[in-house]
Amino acid sequence: MGGQKQVREYSSTGPLGSAAGQDLVRELRRMKAASGLSFARLGAETTYSRASLERYINGKLFPSRQAVAEIARACGADPADVQRLWDAAVAAESAAGQPTAPLDRRTAWRRRARLVVAALALTALVLGLDTGAAPGKGSVPSARADGCRDYYAEIRVYTIGRMCWTAEGATVSGYVLNPAEPGPALAQLCVSNRPNSCSQLIDLATAGVGRQVWYQRTVGLAPGYGAWIRTCLSGYCTSWK
Repeated sequence: MGGQKQVREYSSTGPLGSAAGQDLVRELRRMKAASGLSFARLGAETTYSRASLERYINGKLFPSRQAVAEIARACGADPADVQRLWDAAVAAESAAGQPTAPLDRRTAWRRRARLVVAALALTALVLGLDTGAAPGKGSVPSARADGCRDYYAEIRVYTIGRMCWTAEGATVSGYVLNPAEPGPALAQLCVSNRPNSCSQLIDLATAGVGRQVWYQRTVGLAPGYGAWIRTCLSGYCTSWK
C-alpha cells in the first residue's frame, strides 16, 4: 500500500491568525456575552476547564470543533453556525500554508516546570485511555460507499481533521496540536481489516510543546479494510477514532 505525506508546522494559535479565525473568535465572544455566563459557569456547563475556555474565547489558543460546539450549546446558540466558522478558519489556514514561529522559549520552559508526571497518569485513568495498537473489538469495517467524516481525539494534546475514502484508498487531512506538554504529541493512522491488529501503523506527525503540525496522508485500502486515527502523548493514546 502506497502513501503520500505532507507536514506543515504552526504555532498553537493556528487558524486564529486568519481573518476567518478572527471571525470565529468574535462569534465565541459574542455568544458568551449574550449568555451572561462567567468562565467558571461556562466550564461547569461544558467538559472544558475555565482556563481552557478563557484561552479559546479570547483567541489565545485554537479550540477543537467539539469545544466550539459545546460552548455554543452552553450559551444557548446553534452549534452548526459556529462550527461553520471553525471549518472556514481551518480551511483558511490550510490554504495559506505558511509556518509561524514557535512560542517564546521562556514561556515554554515555565509551562514545562509546572507539569507533573502524575497528572498524565491520572488523565489516563480518568479518561480510560487506550494504550493498545489497533482498533478494538467490533471495529472491523464493513463495505461502504465513498464518503468523508470528521475526527477528533484528545489527551491533553489533540488531533483534529477530516478523513475521506473511496473503494481504493483513504486520505486524512488535519493537524496535531500540543499546547503545553513536554512530551511530543503524536497523531497516528491505523489501516486494518480486523480487531486488535493494524496491517499498517503510520505516524502522521509529531508536535513539540507549543507547536501545531499540519499533515495530509493518502493510503491504499484493500477490500474490507478501513482506517482510523488516534493521538498519543508519552506512551498514552486515545482510542481509535
